[in-house]
Amino acid sequence: ATRDAVDWLKCEYMLDKLGQQFEGIITSVTNFGIFVELQEIFVEGLIHVTALRHDYYHFDAVHHRLIGERTNKIYRLGDPVRVTVARVDLDERKMDFELADEQPVSHTASVKDKHAGRDKGKSKRGKKGKGKADTQPREKDSSKGGKSRAKTRKKASKPRPAADKKKKSGRKRKR
Repeated sequence: ATRDAVDWLKCEYMLDKLGQQFEGIITSVTNFGIFVELQEIFVEGLIHVTALRHDYYHFDAVHHRLIGERTNKIYRLGDPVRVTVARVDLDERKMDFELADEQPVSHTASVKDKHAGRDKGKSKRGKKGKGKADTQPREKDSSKGGKSRAKTRKKASKPRPAADKKKKSGRKRKR
């Protein structure tokens, strides 16, 4: 409840600052955009990936960055950016920012980094001494409660001899 109240107060404070520019730091990078905390005010808002114009951005979760497909612009965790307050929503307690200048302060990606996260459909298995084997996670089987298929397969049981079936007593068998 306290966090909700603080978020609401931050939004109320920012209502009259719509259209103003601020310096900020990228505090989080997601597949849908980047979160920026304003430096002197300590208010956080989102720059949605659709607000990053003139390019299509790929999310690199390992390195916490967005990489432009054509321009190779990189927005990564900890980079300073200049933003404009675009929208403040008191009901949802959220703020949206836009980049004030389209130039990120960070570096540009090399061609190697640009293609690093793509899977070309080629398996690395069979190439001796050339990197690691594929380490793709196993498929989840939703009908089995989310367990991987390999673990849910039952072992083939051997048929019991006829003598074991006849010797059933009231005691439970130890396993």
